[in-house]
Amino acid sequence: MSRVSPDTKQAIIDAAAKLFEEHGYERVSMRNIAREVGCSATTIYIYFENKDALLAELIKQAYALFKHRIREGLRARDTDDRSNFRRACRAYIQFGLEYPKYYNLMFRDNAEKFIRVSAGDRDDDRYDAFEFLRRAVQEGIDRGIVKGTNADLVSQSIWASLHGLTSLLLAFPGFEWQSREALIDFHIDALQGGVLR
Repeated sequence: MSRVSPDTKQAIIDAAAKLFEEHGYERVSMRNIAREVGCSATTIYIYFENKDALLAELIKQAYALFKHRIREGLRARDTDDRSNFRRACRAYIQFGLEYPKYYNLMFRDNAEKFIRVSAGDRDDDRYDAFEFLRRAVQEGIDRGIVKGTNADLVSQSIWASLHGLTSLLLAFPGFEWQSREALIDFHIDALQGGVLR
């Protein structure tokens, strides 16, 4: 049996992310992925039972990284609340821009539907990042610095706003945007003005 290598496993995941984004999950075979990596299809089965298992691992990695980025922004207690809010918003957008393949599979293509993940299964990173945001919003409401009284409503609105800008920047890279950084800053300013007291 071939020796198991973390580098090979990650190369398979990276190749799958690229191909799933370019062609769609349903149109990519294990042979296509093997060709992209430069190995045999048999080699992939050393690491993953099937294509669903490969996608599940890819999604797991993506959400773990996403959660880490959001937490970094929200945990910066050495700065004031407005700075924390800005850092978390920027972390969301920056994640999408730095990892477009992950972002598109997670949020645009809803790749999880192909691996039949239970909507009620909230014991993982898929829901942790949002729950972390919701708790931060609830804390802000309790302290009187966040407008509104419904943490779920405010959190979902923040998410929708950040997703909208991130998705547009990814979907239309050739559009004649104003300075990308200026646009991101203005968007966060507008969102901050609507959410924080």
